[in-house]
Amino acid sequence: MVSRPIGIIVNPQSGKDVRRIVSHASTVTNFEKINIVKRVLTGLAAAGARWVVYMPDPKDLVGKAFNAIPNILELEVNPVNITVKGNELDTVAAVQKMANIGVAAIVTLGGDGTNRLIAKITTDVPLIPISTGTNNIFPDFIEGTKAGFTAGVVAALTGNGVANHQLTYRHKQLKIESDGLTECALIDVAISSSKYIGGKALWEPDSLKYIFVTRTSPGAIGPSGILGSVMEIGTRDSHGGYLTTGTKSYVKAILASGIVANVGVDSFGKMEDGESRSVFVEQGTLLTDGEKILSLHQKPVTITLDSEGPLVVDVHTTLSLAREMNFFVGNNQLG
Repeated sequence: MVSRPIGIIVNPQSGKDVRRIVSHASTVTNFEKINIVKRVLTGLAAAGARWVVYMPDPKDLVGKAFNAIPNILELEVNPVNITVKGNELDTVAAVQKMANIGVAAIVTLGGDGTNRLIAKITTDVPLIPISTGTNNIFPDFIEGTKAGFTAGVVAALTGNGVANHQLTYRHKQLKIESDGLTECALIDVAISSSKYIGGKALWEPDSLKYIFVTRTSPGAIGPSGILGSVMEIGTRDSHGGYLTTGTKSYVKAILASGIVANVGVDSFGKMEDGESRSVFVEQGTLLTDGEKILSLHQKPVTITLDSEGPLVVDVHTTLSLAREMNFFVGNNQLG
């Protein structure tokens, strides 16, 4: 039996995301998120998990999922004790509680922004991110049953002497410092000359000045995809990259689902682990993982590539090791 709890974070769909309206992006409804959580819980129970803690939200998505499945899973499923505010502070508070409890892993349903908030609180709890957000580079399109089953296996293996580093990898992150502000990003940081945060999304490619990325590939959506049009950086490559916009050439890039634009480029290159780059922003906005988060005026900004980002569960490696340890044989006793 698995004794360590598993955490679940679900970012509920508010219906207010302008990106889905303007960019024709698909929507993972709350109804579908409940269905995904049902499958996650089923997978967890099959792997031997018995204790689940989750982030409460105004729509009680995880609670509804648990109450909708037959009571044959022998799961104890409870919300962590936080004051629900219906915004990103719920994620911050819930993750802190889960880290204090000592969860073996956290299954997340959300996009890059949801996982970035988790990484701000802890980078030492293994994540299994299921893609349901608007910007979906960090999380994977992993089937819910498989995600839950893998999380249960992580709890079982780590409870039997297997170290986290045997089941996970470290995802890079970008550290941001500006006049006392500290932030992080999992995929990209961009600096725009736009004065206003507005709807948070990036629509005006001509306003972009600088882009920094942890990873990218051709066709990636958002600021990282601009650099992805001229170079490729893998998830587990030790380096990241940067790009300065300008007029020397231009690239075609996907800014958002349904929106492709030409973006001018002056220079680009690699950023090595620990390397910092500083720029001075007279007037503009800071974007992390595709969202505008801060207006800047006469501020220096320093971006540093950091290899010690969040732990991410390697699903294939985890399940392969479980097979080698006879986890799937007979009565599921490790041996």
